[in-house]
Amino acid sequence: MKLWVNIYTYDKIQEACIQMEIIRKLRSKYFSEIIIVHTYNWNKNDYKEKYLEDELIYMENPWHYEWAANMMDKWVECLLKYDLDYIMINASDVRRIKPESITNIIQNMQDSWKVLWTCPWSFKWPNENIRRWVWLACDTLILDAKWEKEYKIFPLKWKNFYDKYIDFIRYLWKNNVLVEALLASKYVSACWKLKMRSNSELWLIADNLIYFIKERIPTLISTTQRKFDTPELWLYTNHDLWVKKEILKSNNIVLWQYTKEFIS
Repeated sequence: MKLWVNIYTYDKIQEACIQMEIIRKLRSKYFSEIIIVHTYNWNKNDYKEKYLEDELIYMENPWHYEWAANMMDKWVECLLKYDLDYIMINASDVRRIKPESITNIIQNMQDSWKVLWTCPWSFKWPNENIRRWVWLACDTLILDAKWEKEYKIFPLKWKNFYDKYIDFIRYLWKNNVLVEALLASKYVSACWKLKMRSNSELWLIADNLIYFIKERIPTLISTTQRKFDTPELWLYTNHDLWVKKEILKSNNIVLWQYTKEFIS
């Protein structure tokens, strides 16, 4: 199985390099090929050349929401050059330390005909009737590469959407275009290309094609608290570096340069 990993980084260079070490060392025997594309948009002098990535792409940094969407969009150009089965998108500070969990997820996606592995980026829904795919998390997700090539969720084109609809968004008493909400919208539009007969059928199909990360729901506990880690999936996104250090130590993950420096 061939896996494409896209890592997008603002200024957490050490975090991105640790993630690349984990990918290269721990996952190599589980996948026939792993392509890492690293998009980076902070100070170019701080990260001058490639480390373990296959491609390093420097980009401009407009501002928070736009830069995240732009860097995810960038890999679309690279994707067309490779014959890959699945795409994983990760923010730089995401760590998935057990490759078996990834292969299990992908196998379950194949067995259940799912094309996207993610979860709602929001509070716990009060009931199951509310659309669970609204605000899809994009700090880490897995996407069927061949489905993406045919139906095209990406590029998100955040700036185009913002320029065209910001008046309407403010009319709705919202103040910005959230990447998670735009991702959900683009995903549903991609599903429409499956030739739905009605909108009600569209919502059902869109819901059914997602492999929901139930272990991660809710991602937001409150307006000030977020669920960072999902130990059941060996998925860690904690901003507390001491927590991440202890996780690596307790699992005896001391790999190469950046992991060793971080542990010490």
